[in-house]
Amino acid sequence: MSRKITIVEVGPRDGLQNEKAVLAPAVRADFVTRLEAAGARRIEAVSFVHPKYVPQMAGAEEVMAALSGEGGPRVEGRSRIGLVLNGKGYDRALGTAVDEVNVAMSATDGFGLKNQGLTVNQQVEMLAGILAGRANAGSASGAAPSL
Repeated sequence: MSRKITIVEVGPRDGLQNEKAVLAPAVRADFVTRLEAAGARRIEAVSFVHPKYVPQMAGAEEVMAALSGEGGPRVEGRSRIGLVLNGKGYDRALGTAVDEVNVAMSATDGFGLKNQGLTVNQQVEMLAGILAGRANAGSASGAAPSL
């Protein structure tokens, strides 16, 4: 049996959101472009969250617009991923050139209430609603557990 491991580079999203500095969307787009040039094929490039809560991720639409201008049409084997926490973020993501959308799902009620204001069961219901209502959106979707 052949086994394959796929590595998703999360630095442009998870890494930068934990830094105090807020980088301009053009700088973040350049970071993604450089990672692709270095060989990264799946990159969590942005997070469609409210800038009040995560200012480091403000301008996700601008980042994706800059990337689609540089990267042109979708490229086979390359995936630029957007992370979302809810339906509003999902709708924002679908308005951009993301190749995939990941919905963050907390693994515990404590973290879910702190991070999203929702229990795990409420998040599962929210995810089901997103996927059911947007099944024909044309973008790959998945859920990523968070601790």
